[in-house]
Amino acid sequence: MQTEKMRAFILHILYWCIIAGLIYACAKYLLPALAPFVLGFCIAFLLKPWINRLSQTTQRSRRLVAVCCLAVFYTLAATLLIVLGTRLVIFLQDAIARLCNGYNEEHPDNRPNYLFRILSGEYKRTDEKAYREYQTALRRFNNDLKCLSRQLRIRSSITSYTLRHSWATTAKYRGVPIEMISESLGHKSIKTTQIYLKGFELEERTKVNKMNYSYVKSFRML
Repeated sequence: MQTEKMRAFILHILYWCIIAGLIYACAKYLLPALAPFVLGFCIAFLLKPWINRLSQTTQRSRRLVAVCCLAVFYTLAATLLIVLGTRLVIFLQDAIARLCNGYNEEHPDNRPNYLFRILSGEYKRTDEKAYREYQTALRRFNNDLKCLSRQLRIRSSITSYTLRHSWATTAKYRGVPIEMISESLGHKSIKTTQIYLKGFELEERTKVNKMNYSYVKSFRML
């Protein structure tokens, strides 16, 4: 008797797990595909009384009135989205400008030579305290990047080192002189920058070689 209850309990749990899995799959894969159709159906349902009333009042074809109503509705909706989007962009620009100005006006007489007050600028760069402050800020920044990557569900590791590599590689491929890249990265020697970018050159060559090998391997004589 106890075995039957246990089996019924397990089957009950499995049943609800399957139902939950189906609901999750529908919400993740089916709803995005059906969303435009559902939205169109809702809009048509909301406009139906207006279309019927206008069709009876104007003595015009219901199909013609429906097309006109939908055209007016989508025009107004697009205009509203453009206006709201423009206002949002302006608001964000003003907010960012106020943020930067706030950082600059916080200590107008002794403000650090940085855009944001991540580092206080109270110590000389050769001072040990400045190095400690830099390491603390760097750890905090990398932890914030990890949290952000988890929220965005990015599987690749993202750190300040990744950002430096990406910037340096993009600058190199866009033809920026290696002297400027070296200075921007804070390298004391150009050789350090060359070693820094050498791995990316090897990676790109490896990709090209793999592509050529795959092409030759898949080639068929006619």
